[in-house]
Amino acid sequence: MRVITWNCNQNLKDKFYLLDKFNADIILIQEAEQLPPKFFPDYIYQWTGLNDKKGVGTLFKNKEYAASANFNKDLIYYLPASVTDFNLINVWAYGHRASKFGSEVIGYPFDAFKYYEDFIGIKKTIILGDFNHSVIWDAKMNNNKFIDIYNYLKERNFISAYHSFNNEDFGSELIATLYHTKNINKKYHIDYAFVKGFTISNIEIGLYADWIEYSDHMPLILDIN
Repeated sequence: MRVITWNCNQNLKDKFYLLDKFNADIILIQEAEQLPPKFFPDYIYQWTGLNDKKGVGTLFKNKEYAASANFNKDLIYYLPASVTDFNLINVWAYGHRASKFGSEVIGYPFDAFKYYEDFIGIKKTIILGDFNHSVIWDAKMNNNKFIDIYNYLKERNFISAYHSFNNEDFGSELIATLYHTKNINKKYHIDYAFVKGFTISNIEIGLYADWIEYSDHMPLILDIN
């Protein structure tokens, strides 16, 4: 099964052809607009957002899925779905910025995963997307430390596909997923795929030269058994 996650930096309708050629089973997009079903003839499109131009969308190909019964619209932005034999959550973490949408709105990954604790604990699960976070910033944080997110998922038997497959430590990644302001010298690893109950056969991150024209984020392309 092939799964892709990408923060497309808006205008998915003009960029989807870049992903379609990978023939993925599931595609998770951040900063995606709402689009009509006919735009994706080979996929089912599940989407959430506070305006039609910018949210998160998940595309399912040849997969029966159901929206999570306990979907919480006040978690910005975390889109859960149940596929036949596993669950997944599409992540675009807003962090402290979510408060601009109202005092009841939460953007932190740790809070979102605690809310969905039963959902991610009952069967095989994939949690992936733009976490907007790295352990390298933990020293500056009083709360919302990445290490707390990591430990929470590790205690529930999740592993990071990239770090496990490449045997790299968090904060010392050799390949970036974000080039801030599209500057090749401002690179960070802030997009992740955490999996539980799967075997990872391959993971790739898009190359700067191939993708920077379209987004400051690089896609993660994950093959799992």
